[in-house]
Amino acid sequence: MQAHRVAIVTVGLLLVGVTPMTPALEIDPTLRKELDGVFSTQCRVYLSKLAAYYCVTDSVIIDPTTKEVLEKRKFESKQNGKCNLFSQTYSFTPKRKPLDQVRVMNSDYSFRLERGRDDWFLKHVKQHESIRDAIDPFFMFPDGDMVLRGMSPYAVHLHWLPELLTESGCEMTLLKSEQRGTDKLIRLGFNYLPQKDKLPSQSPHEGWLLLSPDHYWVVKEFELTEKKSLLVKTIRRTNEFSDDNDIPLLRSSTLEYKGRHRDGTQLPPNPGEVLTYQFIKQPIPESAFRLSAFGFPEPVGLPQERGVPNYVWFLAAAAACAMLAAGFRHMSRRKHSLPVS
Repeated sequence: MQAHRVAIVTVGLLLVGVTPMTPALEIDPTLRKELDGVFSTQCRVYLSKLAAYYCVTDSVIIDPTTKEVLEKRKFESKQNGKCNLFSQTYSFTPKRKPLDQVRVMNSDYSFRLERGRDDWFLKHVKQHESIRDAIDPFFMFPDGDMVLRGMSPYAVHLHWLPELLTESGCEMTLLKSEQRGTDKLIRLGFNYLPQKDKLPSQSPHEGWLLLSPDHYWVVKEFELTEKKSLLVKTIRRTNEFSDDNDIPLLRSSTLEYKGRHRDGTQLPPNPGEVLTYQFIKQPIPESAFRLSAFGFPEPVGLPQERGVPNYVWFLAAAAACAMLAAGFRHMSRRKHSLPVS
């Protein structure tokens, strides 16, 4: 009887043009306060420690049906302050010619190199007055630390998570605790409507993340569903971490892709991808981010790598000559002052 009354009231509201209240979003206020208070700080601390490493990533593309390896790729990411280097090597497969690409940005200019079976050749070089002038659409995050961000566990497809959560087009729909074994995780759901001037251009999408608040809030897993005009595409990524460092470094990632038409028809399975990471803790000199590191002359009109000024060498040479001359005079005087036998 009570259910009939609820149904009658709901129908009555609809008839008079009143929309029933939508269910409240499942947002834990305590978790929301913790997220707003420490998440961005933890990301910055993580990046500051990650800056001591460079990363080599091996990628394997796998056929979802036959489990055959379709392609192998290798990526290398290096950074030093505002200098960034990202290289990728495509596999030597019968269906594809080998190809190496390197994109580099230093404090004076950016450049792109390619190499097949022979030597490197220069595809692009551009002088810039600021880091923003050097933005390359290829790079996921157009900022001075773009490569460092790409090495981190806060890269969520085309998003940098700390910025995504603060964008006006992002609405949080879910925030609750979740236990997996001994790991305390936080599940965060969201809807995203990109701004028209957002680059690279994106379609509206929704998704969820699993965060580990006890380990710098790294992303353990995420799923994004992008809604295009004709297709709906979903990407899911699971991250595994090594725990023998001062920060949790990515060890491997598994990516799965699937899609369907708007009418619900499923698309054929897309190849999956497995990534394995090797982080090396080693400082990278700025000279590694210049054309001369690849055997090319430095661009005309641009400052060369800072070294010892020429006048210092001239002064040092003059001082050495003066010392030699003084030594010869001393030997000559000593020879003339010896007694004759």
